[in-house]
Amino acid sequence: MPEITVRSIDREEIDLFVSIPDGTPNDSLKSYILNQWAIGESKPEWCFIASLGDRQVARVAYWTFEREPNDLKLGPWYLEWTDDFVAFGKALFEQSAAMLAEQAVRTLEARIFSQRTPQFDEREFVLRASGFTLEQEKTRFEFDNADLLTIQPQHLRFELVTDQNQDELIEIVTDVMAHSPDRADQKAVTLSGAAKAALNRIQMLKEIDSEKSNWFFGYSPENELVGCVIGQRVGANRAAINYIGARSDQRAKGFGTMLVKHGTEMLANAGFKMIVADTDNMNLPMINALKHCGFIPREILKAYVKQLNH
Repeated sequence: MPEITVRSIDREEIDLFVSIPDGTPNDSLKSYILNQWAIGESKPEWCFIASLGDRQVARVAYWTFEREPNDLKLGPWYLEWTDDFVAFGKALFEQSAAMLAEQAVRTLEARIFSQRTPQFDEREFVLRASGFTLEQEKTRFEFDNADLLTIQPQHLRFELVTDQNQDELIEIVTDVMAHSPDRADQKAVTLSGAAKAALNRIQMLKEIDSEKSNWFFGYSPENELVGCVIGQRVGANRAAINYIGARSDQRAKGFGTMLVKHGTEMLANAGFKMIVADTDNMNLPMINALKHCGFIPREILKAYVKQLNH
């Protein structure tokens, strides 16, 4: 096989990038990438094309949150799915990783979904072959049974999270992350400490959706702050339970289910037609709470990470 070459694009090459594989313009992808450039989550030098002679065989657009400029995520990526797809993928990721390492990028993260990702098994194989390691496996749940929600007991009192009680939110998230069975939480705490990891998580949630109308604290009948639940808009008619946790000294009391119940009720009452929640497959208490409240498992999400050496 001739040599596969990989390069980043110029801003003027956006039409070439989004027309891979067959030369057909992809207006929705173009709009998405241009918006990422405009808000600073991506840039042309993070968008790469792999070519075999004069044929473009692969592409990837990396992006990141503003608070994580050295940790990139794979956005839309495509390989020509021929017998040589592994070679195309390895060239794309290994060569782009080398160029990104020169820009002080530390990690690359890829997320694939069992139902929504075309060629799921093939993509997982390519990621492993390209030096990515499985960091976390989660299940995506969808709310599908309001009858189960209605029969769950509710003994908690709820108050909105506001700018005036941010210290309580930081306290709760710090404690939850420090004692979490979630593998991403454990890694974040190991790398940054619980307090810093909590601040990063809260900032990430604000970047997803700054509206706090579905951010709640839960208080016990004894008026103790026991946990929080954060619901967020993720689409026109779609919402998510994006963060939930009970304080470590308040667990095994059924409060997790009550937090899920309240967050789900508030999102449903706000008119969202679809409510989802992702949880680590190691987080059995959260899985049970979601099931008790009428959520059912729909698909598997796998997170792969590639460490870049400097």
